[in-house]
Amino acid sequence: MKIALDATGLPITAAAGGPARARCPDCKAVVILRSRNRRPGDAVYFWRHQDHVNTDCPARFSTGAKITTIERV
Repeated sequence: MKIALDATGLPITAAAGGPARARCPDCKAVVILRSRNRRPGDAVYFWRHQDHVNTDCPARFSTGAKITTIERV
């Protein structure tokens, strides 16, 4: 998923330099910041549920999120 909740409950987008852990917006379980390199120097960041945590959450298999992104100033 691209959007998770930070420690204060605000939406945060997966990106380089983000916190290592956050919360799933659907089930509130722990998610971990991961990255995948499509090409050298071209990383894609996303949140992934921690292993074996809330395997019934519908967000585990979806890249979308039910919340909207809030821009931080």
